[in-house]
Amino acid sequence: FNGTSWSNKTSPTTDLGYGDGQRAFLSTAAGPAECGRAGSSTDQRLVCNVLTSSGWTRVSTPSPGDWGYPSDRGWIQNRDGSVSYCAAVGTGNQLRCDTFNGTSWSNKTSPTTDLGYPNAF
Repeated sequence: FNGTSWSNKTSPTTDLGYGDGQRAFLSTAAGPAECGRAGSSTDQRLVCNVLTSSGWTRVSTPSPGDWGYPSDRGWIQNRDGSVSYCAAVGTGNQLRCDTFNGTSWSNKTSPTTDLGYPNAF
C-alpha cells in the first residue's frame, strides 16, 4: 500500500522453510521478508525470501548450522535492518545467532555460559 492504492507481488515457487510455527515475516533493510528453518536435521539451514525493489530473492545460509532447541529459539528484527535467528545450542549452554543483512548470512556463537533456568516461573 503506497498511501492511496494497493499492489501485490507473488513470489515464484520457493522454499518457505518449515511451517511449524518457526517462520517469521520480518522487515529488513532490503525489503519485507519471510524467513524460516530449512534443510534437514542433518543439514540445518535457514532461508529468507525477500521482496526487493527488483523482485523476490531467496537467500539461504551457505553452510549447515544449528537450529537450537525448540523451546529456546526465535527470530529477531534488529535496529540496523538485519534479522537474526538466535537459539540455545550445543549442550544448551551456548547461544548462537545467525544474522541476515538482506543479502548474506553471518553467525556468532557465545562461549560456554549460564543461560539461566528454563521455565523457572
